[in-house]
Amino acid sequence: MPLPLGALLASAMVEAADPANPRIDAQLFQPAVDAHTLIGTDESFVPDELSASGRMIVHWAHEPLLFFPEEGAPTELVGDLFQLDLLGGVAWHRVRLGIDLPVILRSVGDLTGGESGLGDLALDVKGRLLDGRRRPVGLALAGRLTTPTATTDAALGSDGLGWALDGIADTRLGPVLLALNLGTVGVPEVELGNLTWDDHASARFGASYAFHDRAGLGAELAAHAAWKDFGNADAMPAEALLGGWFRPLGGDVVLRLAGGSGLTGGVGAPKARVMLALAYDPPEPGLDQDRDGIADGADRCPAEPEDLDAWEDGDGCPEPTRVTVRVVDQMAIPIDDAVVRLVGAGAIREVRPGETLDMDAAGYDVLVRAADFGEHEASLRVPAGAPYEALVKLKVVPQEGLVSVRVRDRGGLPLDAAVRFGDRSAEATRNGAALATLPGGTWPVRVEAEGFHPVEQSVAVHGGEEVVVVAVMEPVLVALTKERIEIKESVFFETGKAAIKAESHGLLDQVAALLEAHAEVQRVRIEGHTDSRGSAEANLRLSQERAAAVREYLLGRGVAPKRLVSVGFGETRPLDPRENEVAWSQNRRVDFWIEEREE
Repeated sequence: MPLPLGALLASAMVEAADPANPRIDAQLFQPAVDAHTLIGTDESFVPDELSASGRMIVHWAHEPLLFFPEEGAPTELVGDLFQLDLLGGVAWHRVRLGIDLPVILRSVGDLTGGESGLGDLALDVKGRLLDGRRRPVGLALAGRLTTPTATTDAALGSDGLGWALDGIADTRLGPVLLALNLGTVGVPEVELGNLTWDDHASARFGASYAFHDRAGLGAELAAHAAWKDFGNADAMPAEALLGGWFRPLGGDVVLRLAGGSGLTGGVGAPKARVMLALAYDPPEPGLDQDRDGIADGADRCPAEPEDLDAWEDGDGCPEPTRVTVRVVDQMAIPIDDAVVRLVGAGAIREVRPGETLDMDAAGYDVLVRAADFGEHEASLRVPAGAPYEALVKLKVVPQEGLVSVRVRDRGGLPLDAAVRFGDRSAEATRNGAALATLPGGTWPVRVEAEGFHPVEQSVAVHGGEEVVVVAVMEPVLVALTKERIEIKESVFFETGKAAIKAESHGLLDQVAALLEAHAEVQRVRIEGHTDSRGSAEANLRLSQERAAAVREYLLGRGVAPKRLVSVGFGETRPLDPRENEVAWSQNRRVDFWIEEREE
């Protein structure tokens, strides 16, 4: 607000042909050295532990000091002020020492033009009396010494030492902080016409609200009143600020933005003020805003109390319960296609069986929809604490459906087998087929046939419908004896080469599976043999390469290298010594012999 100094400076302006700015500091705003949520109002807390803080505040003030003559246009003693405050503080054992260095980036006035320089350096001390973390109210005393270090001609510095003494009180109501500073300020006396500006009372009030651990808002009011000229409106400036703070990384760095204006006329009450602050400001050691027993420095949610439910209680944040919903029929068979609606705790949630939700510990109404079951209602109470599995059991047996299982070999021919549905007794197929009438739901099916690997799969049964399941059985091609691994098919290679044909991959996969299932077989010798056609040297080399190729294939299927060795014998160990196609086919072979085995 502009200062009506027509009566104040008239005599000075008339007497001086070349008037000068009065030696008064029109910058009454004093930033707090270590306030955590406010910018100009001190808080009482000072830690016992050694700690440090620092901040830079850039602010602009518009017309903090004007002169209004009895006639003519007003004079801007300080029209626009751009200032940087560098502040730092060190605290230990309930006492904090601080410093505030004002840097005048640019001061514009009618009498001085534009200039830059330093303001009055201030030294600050604060001592904690009562700890507001453990008591309803925190109390502290603060003192400040201001030195005449200003280097500008503008009205932004005093001619002598100044001092201030403040009492600080604050209280916390959950996320809300209320702080009050009351004190007196001593400055060199300056006569401004009918105003004597010297020692004066000061009052600052601030309130902040933390939305969560990273951000909040604050509002502040500051007022001054000269003791000798009490009641003179020009000697009672007042200013209001509104701003917010934000910890962008959730750690020790804080950004603050505030703006406001003067509420009355008077020395140092500007028409407008805007400020931006960057601070290194660690959370208060030991402070517990939410009173959950976890200090804010270790509390991920300092404005929200921990729920203390024996589940992750050390992080300071209340955790919802992780709930997994399962739906079964009265035979305990899962119903995976159900849809579950949960109503409670002010929300409606929809989930599929097996999905996990974060839910508040509360009671919920449950509505389940599932094919062949219709809609069913139930209730659910979610406890606080560890992850919880909610089991919804449908009490009605669904309508039955027909399941047709058709068993085939690799050639597509019907195969007699035993078919088992869940825990029911096995049913034998007739001409490779089995029929069963089952309640709706998901059923496991197992098909077994002698000489073939069993087949397992699940089938979804719907009431009034038929489901066809085709089981293709793979023959068992390998068998374990005392001395060897017998294979019921040959390992086929490209003619004259060591490349294994794709048709033999299934056979070798079964060899690998057998070795995985029988750890007692510690080492197997893979032998390669050829027929007698071709030179003996070429046949020996080909048999060695083929045996090595089989070993490499089995290694690729996870068999440990130390369990396999390979060797080639060429045409030296024929099974049939005759020279015809039948003998040659038998003699081209791969054998698996057991060299080491645990009993």
